[in-house]
Amino acid sequence: MFGLTALGTLHTLISIVAVIAGVTALVRDYEISTGSVLGRVFVIGTVITCLTALVIFEHGGFGLPHALAMLTLIVLAVAYAGERGELGIASRYGAVLGYSFALFLHFIPATVETLTRLPLAQPYLASADDPNAQPIMAVFLVAFLVGAATQLYRLVRSRHLPRPVVDAPHTRPSAAGPLAISYVDAGDVRTIIVSGRMDVSGKESMASELVDLSQASAKVIVNLVAITMLASIGIRALVVTAKGVKQRGGNLVLVVEPGSMVMASLKMAGIDQFVSIVTSEADAERLAAG
Repeated sequence: MFGLTALGTLHTLISIVAVIAGVTALVRDYEISTGSVLGRVFVIGTVITCLTALVIFEHGGFGLPHALAMLTLIVLAVAYAGERGELGIASRYGAVLGYSFALFLHFIPATVETLTRLPLAQPYLASADDPNAQPIMAVFLVAFLVGAATQLYRLVRSRHLPRPVVDAPHTRPSAAGPLAISYVDAGDVRTIIVSGRMDVSGKESMASELVDLSQASAKVIVNLVAITMLASIGIRALVVTAKGVKQRGGNLVLVVEPGSMVMASLKMAGIDQFVSIVTSEADAERLAAG
């Protein structure tokens, strides 16, 4: 159907799934990240789409479809390196903007392949080089640029969120290795500031430390803005702490950088279903006091 081979049909179906996953992730999380199921579906689907494209379009020598497929794979590799923090200070920018650019690249071959076949009676495009494709490509490009500008604004803005205070009024050495925990009391609200890695290197002590610090107040804010890694052991520590505060009739609020891997991990684990997660200290203070 539509002049597609079995491989072509599989390629098309996988690319559609990848695009839907990518767009849904952008709408829901404002970015695509492998920290979410949607993000992983997008990345894996896009890789498969690119690899099958190299096979489907191999006839006639190297062409634009080959170049787009290879460019997309390179963009995905850069974005993934950014997620792993391998791009230095540009890591977050590379990850967020890279995955968005990869999604945009989907629409170039998709537009050509679709409109050279549809409508069935008289396809809108006579060929891949038809000038009628240019206005459509321009619309996708503008949409990408607007979206990328919005993401860039959010990334720059997030850098101005409150960060852990190195010389906080109350700082205690953490037995959890590469993890710093401090706290600040303002009235009856205690803010626990955590920075570093909440992963296996933190061991079980991080849970006991958080629980211990949270017992001083029924209104607790845990600032995770400067967390660089949040693994399952860290999530469990937060859950134990939140349950302890709740059992005392209190309220615990998490402050997380918007669009971060930490945010994605917490949502994927379903923590946002029973713990309030906000992106600013002001919102946290309001919810904790309420």
